[in-house]
Amino acid sequence: MTKRQIFNISANILFISALFISFSGRSLTGVTIFNFRIGEVIVGSLFVLSIFALFYKNVELKKELLTFKIMIGIYFISIVFINDFSLTTYLIESSSYIWMISLFFLSLTLSKFIKDDSWLFIFYLILPFLLYFTEAVSYPEFLKNFYIQYSDKFDFLKGSDLAMIVISAQIFSILKLKKSFNTFTYIIFVNALFLPFLLYKSKGAFLGAFLFFIVIFIKNSTYCFSKLKNISVIGAGVLIFMVSINHVSQLNLYGDDSSISYVEQTASNLGSIVDSKNSRAIFSSLYIQDGRLFSTENNANWRLEIWQDVIFNLYESEQLYFGYGYSDKIPEMELPHRQGTDGSNENVHNFIINILARGGLFGVVPYLAFILFLLIRSVKKSDNYLIVLYVFSIFAISFFGATNESVRYPFIFYTFLGYYFNHLDKTYKYKLLK
Repeated sequence: MTKRQIFNISANILFISALFISFSGRSLTGVTIFNFRIGEVIVGSLFVLSIFALFYKNVELKKELLTFKIMIGIYFISIVFINDFSLTTYLIESSSYIWMISLFFLSLTLSKFIKDDSWLFIFYLILPFLLYFTEAVSYPEFLKNFYIQYSDKFDFLKGSDLAMIVISAQIFSILKLKKSFNTFTYIIFVNALFLPFLLYKSKGAFLGAFLFFIVIFIKNSTYCFSKLKNISVIGAGVLIFMVSINHVSQLNLYGDDSSISYVEQTASNLGSIVDSKNSRAIFSSLYIQDGRLFSTENNANWRLEIWQDVIFNLYESEQLYFGYGYSDKIPEMELPHRQGTDGSNENVHNFIINILARGGLFGVVPYLAFILFLLIRSVKKSDNYLIVLYVFSIFAISFFGATNESVRYPFIFYTFLGYYFNHLDKTYKYKLLK
């Protein structure tokens, strides 16, 4: 077997894994093999890969590699010299946000061996529509029973996972669909279908997905209304949006009162979805008291309390630079009312605050520098801001949820980010963000 064949097989395994993780999420990563969950195997393997990355050289990505190596170096300094060192798997699990980054470099290397017309991309373009059926209409019983039997947990996809998949699929449509009209149609239809469902699932997920869509739409508004067929697609999108709203609201499609029009009923149903998540109340609920930010909305206030406690306590305990480390749960999450109904939650629901708590400012700065260098390089290479929008939208979701601390979310993000960087020269063919 030649070296190229090995790389080709490895690339297909990586992207098939991303496809399956996108479809099944937490249920798949919780499947146990030889007493280890798949998610644990992935993180452990990437930990080893990250160690090898210390010796990896890439002239083009010199700055990005340097910041990644600095993150790894600070991690080992922290666990050896600052915190109590103990050989446990928790040390790797609690620092998974570091090791998942190695997927970017792995994907960057392997995705060059994926054919441009690979069936994998066709499946991924279809995936959002399939997921809408399985997540919002009917999940296959045989698959549900499989995960109940062999996984530690059966769970539907989180709103953040769905938003990640929907946004990623739109990038693939820009890269893979040959005609601008086909890409435009795909983006309109997938957002019309999913945005109501994402609003129902998670405010943060909706925010990220809507941000991506609205910037794409506004930047291409001239194209959107330039031809009758484009306007027809928008009209069809509005109809899909209305049907999705009424389905998600779980109300009778035409309402109980025949005198109420379909449009009025749809508006009422959309209002019920918004109200179910207290979406209207979030920003108006914020207020400052005694130098701290509060919210009258319970979920928002729960997060604000944790984030501010982490920052304040790190500063007061003089641990702001290196953080609490990786050997124990973040102290602010020890309080019972922050651990969830089953007592297992230990996530602060904000990826930047999580990195700050674990690695301090010395952990946050190189991570942000790594992302910044990637974004600057993407703009220079592609002459557009598509990848910037992609990363910003994904991070908007991560700012309000426990996403980067999982396996599935960063697995999809970094795998596809590596692929996108290998194909930045192709984003010009659709007039996005020019």
